[in-house]
Amino acid sequence: EPPAPGGWISQTSATFTTVGPRVEFSPFGKDGFYLGLTTGLSVLLGVDTQFGFGGAARAGYRYRVGNVLGLGVEGGLQGQRFDTGSNVFPYASVVLRPYF
Repeated sequence: EPPAPGGWISQTSATFTTVGPRVEFSPFGKDGFYLGLTTGLSVLLGVDTQFGFGGAARAGYRYRVGNVLGLGVEGGLQGQRFDTGSNVFPYASVVLRPYF
C-alpha cells in the first residue's frame, strides 16, 4: 500500500497537560521551602487527543525578587488517568514565576 499523501509518519510527539488549581503551603512565608498540590482536567495531545483526570504533588524552594517576581527550584510527581491508560512521572524544574 502506498504511503499517505505527504509520506510515512515516522515520529509523533505527545504532550501531557493538567489544568486545575494550584494550592501551595509555604510555612516560611514568601521565601523558602514550600509544598504544593494540583488536581484537575488532564489532556493528552499529539498522538490521539484524550481527556481525563490528573494531579501532581511537588516541593521546592523559592526566593522572591521584589513583590512581583519569584525564582526557585521545584521537583515533584505528576500522574494522569485516561480511558486507555495512565502515566506517572517525576520531574524537576527551575521556576521563574511572575506575580500579578
